[in-house]
Amino acid sequence: NRILFEKLDSLQDSLGSVSGRMAWIDRLGGPVDERLMKMAIADARDNAWDLALALEDTPESWGELVADRDEWTAALSGRILGESFPMRVASRVISSAERSDMRSVIDALIDE
Repeated sequence: NRILFEKLDSLQDSLGSVSGRMAWIDRLGGPVDERLMKMAIADARDNAWDLALALEDTPESWGELVADRDEWTAALSGRILGESFPMRVASRVISSAERSDMRSVIDALIDE
């Protein structure tokens, strides 16, 4: 987690270079957005580790465990993007001002 956390600022800078609105949100958010991302990363990695341990402990239940995780992940993503009006609007506002040249976006992110 520490290694990923150390990359957050430079990743945000790279994203800000291809999305002026993301750069603005990062400035507006101050340290709060980094804290939220760190919590989300730690939680996601903890959940992935817990699933790995459960898969190791009960190999006969792999199909059920993976199906349950898939269902949980789909529901979570639906709450974050699909059903959440503020998030849907925010993602449209942000994406409407992003670069459309994929090569330049990829190059900017690879330089990260």
